[in-house]
Amino acid sequence: MSKAPPRTLRVRLLPDRLRLTVEHGPGRPVDAVGTALRGEPVDHWAPCRPTDDGRTAEIDLAALVARYPDDAVVDLWYRDEAGPDQEVEPRRLGRFPRTVREDPLSDLVVAGTSLRLRVNVHGNLGFLLGETVPPRRFAVDGTRLEHRDGVLSFEGTVTAFDRRLASVALTTQGRQSEVLTSSPMTVTLDPGAAEGLHGAVVHRFAGSLDLRELVGAASTDTLLDPRIVLTDSAGHVQSLKLHERMAVQGTLATASFPLADQVVQLVPRFTFLGGNLTVNVVRLAPDAAAALERMKRRPWWVAVARRTLGIWIVGEVPYKAQDNGYHLFRWIRRKRPLRLAYYVIDEAAPDRERVERLGRVVVKGSAKHVVLATCASRIVGTHHTEYLLPTPDPDYLRHVPAARVMLQHGILGTKNLTSTYGRGGTATLAADVFHVSSPRERAIVVEDLGFAPEQVRVTGLPRFDTLLAPPEAPPAGLLVIPTWRSRITSRQQFIDSEFLARWRGFLTRPGIRALAGNGEQVSVILHPNMRVFADVLESFGHDVFRQGERDVQGLMREHAALVTDYSSVAFDFALQERPVFYFQFDREAYFRGTSSHLDLDAELPGPVFTDEEALADAVVASAAAGFPMEGEYRERARRFFPAHDRNSSRRAYRSVRRARPARDR
Repeated sequence: MSKAPPRTLRVRLLPDRLRLTVEHGPGRPVDAVGTALRGEPVDHWAPCRPTDDGRTAEIDLAALVARYPDDAVVDLWYRDEAGPDQEVEPRRLGRFPRTVREDPLSDLVVAGTSLRLRVNVHGNLGFLLGETVPPRRFAVDGTRLEHRDGVLSFEGTVTAFDRRLASVALTTQGRQSEVLTSSPMTVTLDPGAAEGLHGAVVHRFAGSLDLRELVGAASTDTLLDPRIVLTDSAGHVQSLKLHERMAVQGTLATASFPLADQVVQLVPRFTFLGGNLTVNVVRLAPDAAAALERMKRRPWWVAVARRTLGIWIVGEVPYKAQDNGYHLFRWIRRKRPLRLAYYVIDEAAPDRERVERLGRVVVKGSAKHVVLATCASRIVGTHHTEYLLPTPDPDYLRHVPAARVMLQHGILGTKNLTSTYGRGGTATLAADVFHVSSPRERAIVVEDLGFAPEQVRVTGLPRFDTLLAPPEAPPAGLLVIPTWRSRITSRQQFIDSEFLARWRGFLTRPGIRALAGNGEQVSVILHPNMRVFADVLESFGHDVFRQGERDVQGLMREHAALVTDYSSVAFDFALQERPVFYFQFDREAYFRGTSSHLDLDAELPGPVFTDEEALADAVVASAAAGFPMEGEYRERARRFFPAHDRNSSRRAYRSVRRARPARDR
């Protein structure tokens, strides 16, 4: 006995009417199709007439627009034919086993009112009148994402629910230059793929973009951000990052090519935080590129050097030498000068001269750096290991088996770091040994980040040795250090952001501006990931420092109070027994579905504010009292560094010396 065909709904939107046909199938025939204002009972029924393949109803669009108010949401309903002595309840029209859309999605204007037929998230059909309700976002699914020889290719599908797709483009923007390159993609309808989507329309797209065009000899970009940009027939634009879930098939291979007097590597990878595709641009001198190829061939002497020389690679992010990496390196050069420890820094870094005075400094990406990193037995940094290596190319990383030690760049806990530094996160090279400053912090790293207890060592941060030294002069003034927002990547996003608006609101309050007139300097420094936007803040009337212009720890020692939002520098500052004020106006958006490792209201070493006026009033009142620190907040700070001494570098050195690669790496 043959199986009955699934119940099928055919949908055809014409310029003047909507035609709906329910084909013959299981169940009773459809008697009528109705319309109702959202949340109201059905107020109009269109009877169905028999046709060769089922029952058909038509809805007059002019009458529909006249019946309902502008900007209305009108739901479609249907009812089956009733049997004898039977009442039939109406049901929402949609979610048929098979739905065939016989028209492309259209933008209609009927009697002066725009009208869209929408498939909602539940698979039900309805009309949107007017423009108040925004169009439903296109759904993008990737089927192939590939990078070969500098060419990025992407294939996939776009599902449209209430508007017509006009074009799809693959774009890439330089993170530093913001130069944008775009390539149109081919788009074709795929009716067969849409039959189970309740009336949506599916398009297939494919295209490629040559990334080599963005990295000319004069380019300064170190990161490229690819996106897919979709435009509908009304000109609305939807821009999406390429997420790792879109890489169902395809290979993301590193590309190398000569450019002027350099060798350029394009290294695609997915970001630690969002899982979005980014492309690292690595520029190497020819001798460094040649050294890299030699190291990949595993010369016999590399393993010997790794076992016998005891080379350590130390650093932070490549453009800095002022954090825990620098402080540990300085201690090693002064206390253990025979140790073959090398500090990695960019050739043009503002801090390079400062650290070079200590000796044993290697320029990132040089041939010497390639050889030392490959031969190293320890890689010791404040961030991910990749920052201290000449390239993040996975084909090279597997030739670097050194023990990896995470010094950290601050006391963790405020921000959720599970996906960033966790053993099960997206980091290519997770740490083998993780340094913390207290038992409380150690518990977070073990319980939340997934490290084994023996991997996590309470040492304190090397910079505490200087931070807790007696100040050279009495502290004065207010220091403002907001942290960054991963969703703000371009200058225009920064200018248009709530982040800038709220910090402007605080910094331009009359009471805060008056502090400077009363001898209390107000200094502002942005997070390194936002350092390129520092000039935007200069109009606020305070001292704005760019990363590298001033040592952040020096600024903390000079100032009497701190305002931040989620930055770990708050713990450093509070350990000096000086007041900290938190400005957390966007807590829900900042954590985005995650949560802090801490109870923010019970464990942070300072009061939390969500309103710039209340924050400014509290800061001004504290300044008038001489910026005292309340005892409760002093105790909270001490819980995160109970040693409260100046021996953190010594403990960190001893821990690094005992570090070994983890067995499960």
